[in-house]
Amino acid sequence: MVRSVGGQSAAIGLLAALIGCALAPAPVRAAEQQAYAAALNYTTPAVAASRGDTLRFNNLDSAAEHDLVSNDGTRFKSPLIPAGQSALVEGVESLEPGSYGFHCTLHGWMRGALTVNEGGGGGGDEPPPGGGGEPPQGGGGGGSTPDPMTLAPPAAPAPLGGGGWPVYGQDIANTRDGGVAGPSVEQAISLGPVWSMLSDDGDFTGTPVVSRGMLVSGARGGTVYALDAETGDPLWERDLIPDDREQDARITATAAIRGNRVYVPVNAVGRPAIVALDRRSGKPIWRKVVDRQERSDMYGSPQVWDGRVFVGTSGYFGEQVTGVDVSARGSVAALDTRTGKRLWKTYTVPRGNDGGAVWSTPSVDPERRRVYVGTGNAYHPPAGPMTDSMVALRARSGRVADYFQATANDAWNGIEDSLQSPDADFGASPNLFELDGRKVVGQGQKSGLYWALDRETMEPVWTSLTGPGSFQGGIVGSTALDGSRIYGPNSTSSQVWAISHDGSTAWTSTDATPLHYGAVSTANGVVYSNDTGGFLTARDAGTGLILAKLPLGTPSWAGVAIAGGSVFTATGMAGGSGWVVAYRPRG
Repeated sequence: MVRSVGGQSAAIGLLAALIGCALAPAPVRAAEQQAYAAALNYTTPAVAASRGDTLRFNNLDSAAEHDLVSNDGTRFKSPLIPAGQSALVEGVESLEPGSYGFHCTLHGWMRGALTVNEGGGGGGDEPPPGGGGEPPQGGGGGGSTPDPMTLAPPAAPAPLGGGGWPVYGQDIANTRDGGVAGPSVEQAISLGPVWSMLSDDGDFTGTPVVSRGMLVSGARGGTVYALDAETGDPLWERDLIPDDREQDARITATAAIRGNRVYVPVNAVGRPAIVALDRRSGKPIWRKVVDRQERSDMYGSPQVWDGRVFVGTSGYFGEQVTGVDVSARGSVAALDTRTGKRLWKTYTVPRGNDGGAVWSTPSVDPERRRVYVGTGNAYHPPAGPMTDSMVALRARSGRVADYFQATANDAWNGIEDSLQSPDADFGASPNLFELDGRKVVGQGQKSGLYWALDRETMEPVWTSLTGPGSFQGGIVGSTALDGSRIYGPNSTSSQVWAISHDGSTAWTSTDATPLHYGAVSTANGVVYSNDTGGFLTARDAGTGLILAKLPLGTPSWAGVAIAGGSVFTATGMAGGSGWVVAYRPRG
């Protein structure tokens, strides 16, 4: 389903209709509000509802069961909800207006507040004109997922300008910088939605990619959507995961567009794969399983360079679900872009060790012909020498050229002695940049440190503490950079930060919502991020000043792409349905 606004007359008509609705009495109906948990926390600690609304609690946390219970234990409660499921919170629909605290009975630190308003403010009114149809179902097992087109004044479609965002990190250096192809600081203030597209085959946690007027995004349930980036009109779609496989396979990362092919990471437990599709038709060309270890998977996105597809493998399901039973080794593989043939594969820890997951998207230095990745902790001691490390591989052979271990002896599996282990993975993707003529690779760590190393020697040039670290992450979402600064999120402190290329702090800006796992992007002096509160935020890259805060209607870990004067993003935190949405300046 694609929804768009066709020109200035449609925008004026919609504004008039909204004014008419504001002046006329509207029937009020009960709505189903949404609350979420992930990473051992409520990701929506502040929930708003109107009198009579129901509340659905969605557990997106693969690590544990959770419930949502009023602090007095009597006013409202949900059952204990397993990972990936949801249920209604009984009693919410009977509450009088007021504020009510809630908690999880299994995890005492998980607390929040539900505010019940008098009728009309909880999202239960008739949808505004132009939204079209009934609200879609989704949000992790039920409930409405609002259309972002209905939540902000729209902008008129316009022809796309230059620039593209063909891979997760925008380029082989993982700068996540759209350059002058994005709206200016002045234009970002007036961003509005142009079109939106609903997926009912799972939501989106990757970054939309854009090349030559085509946008591609993969939904969690396995469907890859190709859209006209200017209008949102469908070009083709391809479901890569049969319905009966969706319990142990999904698309959680970002496709890559190079030439006439689209390379899609399929995160199938024990058989993570790359699928090459024809760019024009979506027809599969080849499919290559990258790893066959039990509980191996693929959370990083592919990077494409010089006829090779580079991708890492990880062990999330093994670490978080089976805990002590996991024994997968992280790896990096190179595949031939034409045939899918594996050219090389390098494990990050020796045989007999485990861990060293490669969560990140590789970056490539063409001059040195090196591929850079980050690795995670071991699952059991002893930890291998390349766990929690920044690693340089030779692009042609896969041999390790050099590495730097930031945190030694880190063994963490979520069960055994986890409080004694720092869990200091490198989860964010590495950035390549120059510092006074020196070629540097930089990468954020869950410790909250951003490391800058000499690309040749892999020796530290500087480090910068950007915020607190924890097992939930300091820096998990990928970072962006331009010619002046590096930008990134802090997962636990809900901050977006900027540091200069010499590591000095430039600014920090706080969002009100926790668990900032989404990647940060930048273009033309503006920094973009999504959050679990359900907002796309645009900030001035020089000061951190918030320029615009656009409601997405549901929490999002998805990244932001900027190309052709437009801003593209999506909604999702591993739920049942989600939206891809495009924004442009109004007026």
